[in-house]
Amino acid sequence: MHIASLSPELFFSRDGTRVTCRPMKGTAPRGRWLAEDMRIAEFLRSSEKERAENLMIVDLVRNDLGRVAETGTVEVPELFSVERYQTLWQMTSTVTADIGDAPTWKLLDALFPCGSVTGAPKIRAMEIIRELEQGPRGVYCGALGRIGPGRQAVFSVPIRTLTLDPGSGEATYHVGSGVTWDAVANGEYQECSLKIRVLTVSPKKFSLLETMRWNGRYFPFLAMHLRRLRASAAYFGFPEVEENLLCQRLEKALEGHQPAKVRLVYTPEGTVSWEVQEWVPWPSRVMLALAKDPVEESEDRYLFHKTTCRDTYRKALEHIPEGTHDAVLWNSQGHITETTRANLAVRFGTRWYTPPVEDGLLPGIMRERLLTYGFLHERSIMVEELYRADELMVFNSVRGCGRAVMLECSGESCCPPRAV
Repeated sequence: MHIASLSPELFFSRDGTRVTCRPMKGTAPRGRWLAEDMRIAEFLRSSEKERAENLMIVDLVRNDLGRVAETGTVEVPELFSVERYQTLWQMTSTVTADIGDAPTWKLLDALFPCGSVTGAPKIRAMEIIRELEQGPRGVYCGALGRIGPGRQAVFSVPIRTLTLDPGSGEATYHVGSGVTWDAVANGEYQECSLKIRVLTVSPKKFSLLETMRWNGRYFPFLAMHLRRLRASAAYFGFPEVEENLLCQRLEKALEGHQPAKVRLVYTPEGTVSWEVQEWVPWPSRVMLALAKDPVEESEDRYLFHKTTCRDTYRKALEHIPEGTHDAVLWNSQGHITETTRANLAVRFGTRWYTPPVEDGLLPGIMRERLLTYGFLHERSIMVEELYRADELMVFNSVRGCGRAVMLECSGESCCPPRAV
C-alpha cells in the first residue's frame, strides 16, 4: 500500500519532555480576492459554532494529555488561530504539556486517536462511528509520523491523504466533517466538497502582472498599480512587494523614454522584470462582441487578479468575428463582467453603471478612480441590457476611456452594429 499525505494537522510533536498538539476543527472556503478572503477568515475566527466545536476538541485533547503530563503543565497558548491553505481556511488551537521521562508509546496510547476526528465524548463517539460507517478507515484519521532518538517524535493526523493499492491500481481518498447537534446536512456536504478540491483543482504555475502607462515623465497611477500587486501577492502567498525599491527601478529605467506601455511581471520567487511596448490609443469606436461561453465567477479566482493565466481571455477572443476589437465576458448568472482588455460601463439616461467585482472581474485601476470620483455606479448588468444601453464605454489605466459599440448577435451569427 502506498500513502500520499498532505495533511496540515499536527497530531503531536515531542521535543525532549515538551509535547505540542495542534487540533484542527473549523473550515471555511478561500475568498476569490484579498478583501473577500480576509472577510471569510474573520467570519471563521468569530463564528460561535466553529469556536464551540474547536473548544470542545481542545478540552478533549487537554484531558488526553493530562493522562501523561506532569501536574499543572497542560496549557493552551493559542486558541482559535486561523490558517490559510490553497483552497480553504482552517481553525486550529495549540495545546502543550511537559511529560517528563514518559515513553513516546505511552503518549501515543493516551492521545490516539486524535479527538478532532472522533468527537466527544471520545469512547461513545467511536462506538457510534463503528456502528454507522460501512468499513474501516485504514490510515485515514489515524496517525502518521516518526519517532527519533533523544525523545524526538512528530505525527500528523492523516487527513488529506490518498492511499494507492499497487496491485489493483485503486486509489482511495477520504473526506469528512464533524457533525454536531446544530449541524446542517447540506452545510456538512459542502464542507466535504470543499475539502476534496485539493484533488480537483490543479495548482498553476503563474506570475502576477501589472500593465502601466509611462507618459514620458512618470507613471500616472503607479501607487495604485503597486497596491493591487501587493494585494494579489499577499493573497497568493508571493513574497512581499518592495514598493519603494521597485518605484525607483522603474522610473530610472524609463527616464527619458517616450510614452509607452510597460508590462511588469512579478514571479512567485519575488523577482521582477518588465517589458516596454508601444503605446496604442483606443480606436475611434471599439467594436465589441459577446464571448461564446460564460466565465465561472464562483470557481475561477484568477478572474479577480491580473496574472499570466490568460486562457479564459484567449479563448474568448478566438470566437469573435473578424474586425471586432474585443470580447465582452459574461458569467453563469447572465451578467456581463468586463472585456478581455478593459473594464466596461453602460449608460442609461444620465448615469453610468459598471459591474461589481463579485460578478467576476478584475478591479481595474481606472475603474477604481471613476468609482471614487462618482462618475460610475456599481450594479449587475444583464447581457441583454448591453443592447438597450444609451452608450457603452471601455476603460483601463493604459488607454483611458474609449467609446464602444456592441455587435448585434443572434445564436452563432453577429450582425452589424446598431446605431447609437
